[in-house]
Amino acid sequence: MVVELLDSDGDGLLGFEDLVKLMEAGGEEDKLEDLREAFAMFDVDNCGFITPKNLRKMLKKLGESKSTDECKMMISQFDLDGDGVLSFEEFRNDSPFDNNNRSCQYQSNSHGRSDLFFQSFLTKGKQNKPTQVQMVDSMSTPPPRSATDLFSDPLDAHPLWFKPNLFLSPTFDSESYISELRTFVPFDTLRSELQAHLASLNHELIDLINRDYADFVNLSTKLVDVDAAVVRMRAPLLELREKIEGFRGSVDASLVALRNGLQQRSEAAAAREVLELLLDTFHVVSKVEKLIKELPSVPADWSNGDLSSSIKNAMSNGTSLQPIENGTNFRETQSMLLERIAKNSGLHVFDFLANSILKEVLSAIQKGKPGAFSPGRPTEFLMNYKSSLDFLAHLEGYCPSRSAVAKFRSEAVYAEFMKQWNVGVYFSLRFQEIAGALDSALAATSLVPVQNSHSGHGNLQDLTLKQSATLLESLRSCWREDVLILSCSDKFLRLSLQLLARYSNWLSSGLAARKTSNTGSYSGYEWAISLYHDFVYIIHDITCLAKEVCGDYVDHVLQCLSSCSADILDLVKQSILQGGKSLNDLAPLAINAIIEALVDKAVEDLRQVKGITATYRMTNKPLPVRHSPYVSGVLRPLKGFLDGERAMTYLTKETRNELLLGAATNITGSYYELAAELVSVARKTESSLQRIRQGAQRRGGASSDVSDNSVSDTDKICMQLFLDIQASYISLSLSLSLTCALGGTKLLCI
Repeated sequence: MVVELLDSDGDGLLGFEDLVKLMEAGGEEDKLEDLREAFAMFDVDNCGFITPKNLRKMLKKLGESKSTDECKMMISQFDLDGDGVLSFEEFRNDSPFDNNNRSCQYQSNSHGRSDLFFQSFLTKGKQNKPTQVQMVDSMSTPPPRSATDLFSDPLDAHPLWFKPNLFLSPTFDSESYISELRTFVPFDTLRSELQAHLASLNHELIDLINRDYADFVNLSTKLVDVDAAVVRMRAPLLELREKIEGFRGSVDASLVALRNGLQQRSEAAAAREVLELLLDTFHVVSKVEKLIKELPSVPADWSNGDLSSSIKNAMSNGTSLQPIENGTNFRETQSMLLERIAKNSGLHVFDFLANSILKEVLSAIQKGKPGAFSPGRPTEFLMNYKSSLDFLAHLEGYCPSRSAVAKFRSEAVYAEFMKQWNVGVYFSLRFQEIAGALDSALAATSLVPVQNSHSGHGNLQDLTLKQSATLLESLRSCWREDVLILSCSDKFLRLSLQLLARYSNWLSSGLAARKTSNTGSYSGYEWAISLYHDFVYIIHDITCLAKEVCGDYVDHVLQCLSSCSADILDLVKQSILQGGKSLNDLAPLAINAIIEALVDKAVEDLRQVKGITATYRMTNKPLPVRHSPYVSGVLRPLKGFLDGERAMTYLTKETRNELLLGAATNITGSYYELAAELVSVARKTESSLQRIRQGAQRRGGASSDVSDNSVSDTDKICMQLFLDIQASYISLSLSLSLTCALGGTKLLCI
């Protein structure tokens, strides 16, 4: 409420101008009452004076912390009688708003104080009166803003092209700055903006001076006996300087002595080297002199003609030069000499290839291309690895002998370089890639045909099942140029054999599951219970895989390992051939599975043989004259299978003969067992009936000698079986002649 009454401009703050207007309108009773209320706010303990303690408490409540000395300084600016407290009369009358000082705003008054202190003091006194809600609202509401501030840039804002921080740069150049701005800023605008910036800087300078004005005024009173203090501080500094100069002199003397000693040492080392060279020269000269003395004396005037005549005389007398060794011995001798020279050369002391070239190359790769050693990308890793081997082979080409090559490979840098290539991790990744592809293919619950495999041409080189094609592709991947590392060739060979074993185990387990008709104990082999016609693909693929593994595949592997010894190559060949043999051993199992399925189909029709007994037992039917209807269906599954498109396309002639022979043998065997059992039962039954009939005749008194000329039921049954067997034989003979002319004779004998 007090602030609202004293605020003449309506900005919500009691400023210096408001107090000026208030003092000019002095004499009004209501304004005087407002001043009393403002004075009472600072008079906390109601003692009638504003003490430094009261002022500090009130300022603390208003949110500003001041020390006691600062509060005393503020009161001293208005304390006219110098008693250290401020009375209401001093608060009202003795102020910058009296008639003598009313126009003074930012200058010192007659008592030597700044009006800014009084303005700050009164501003603190007019804030936040707790009992008035309007005062709180007035303080919480921000000062009003003009329309220019709300809808455009503030008045004191600089343009975007004007950047005052450039003036503080140490490389600021006024001419270049003006030349850059003149292209899009007029000179008048630039001058006005610079003048406005200068005015703001002057205003900030005045504010900074007024802020520390009290300390500047009181500086002369605080600086007492400065000269004596300077003298007291200068004495220890001078003493410290003397000590530092003395220490510096001793250090310089030690440094000079040390340099002299090092120079003398270097001169002594140089003199020692010269002395050693002189001694070596002396020894060499001594040896040369001894050799010269041992040489035979030769006349100095011995001409070339005399030499030629002497040689001819020597040859005519039977003496000859020692024969020169052949080229091979000469090269061996030269190699021995080169090795001996290499041992005594500088290369024996410092291996330039390893410790200089290879070391720098390794360091450059580790710094520039650290990912080159990472086997995470196998293809790029293999390319980098082979390039490094080519580089090492090129370096080894500079070695003069085999011993130098061995020495180069035994260097620590060479071992460190090779250690960077983690070929073990590379093989693990390739193992997962190759073996994982085969496992995924074999995990299928059915036989998956390869697309476009049923073309009808029957090419033995074309695999029909995806599982078989994946096996062949995996086997070839182990020895591809972009996969194989010769240092891991043993691991890739083991992987190849494991792939063959995995495929063989998959086939054998599936066939075993089909034989037991129980896929519960063979999880993942549901494909084996499928139609027996699909086994034609298995037989065809087994034949193709075995031929490929034992033929072109083993030749390719041996070609990749051509650098190995003959014993190793023989072992590799035997191991791969053994894997191919394991595939061939599975073909008879698949053929037997087809034979069993065909025999089961035929036996279903053969069981109708038991119906012959019911047809002729205890009936008056005449003797049969034709075969039973079931005979025509016994060999129908076998003939349909052998004449089918799959068998004719994907099975060889030998395989079809084997299937026909095995199926016919089993079918005729089953037919024989059923017929023998039927005849035996019929005869036993006929014998029992005959005994019963004879007993009844004896009890009736009839003669037992009377013979029955009628045909018995057993004879009828046997006649029907004879006709059926004869028809089956004819049908089987026709099947043999149409399907397998070569093996027909053997089957007819059976």
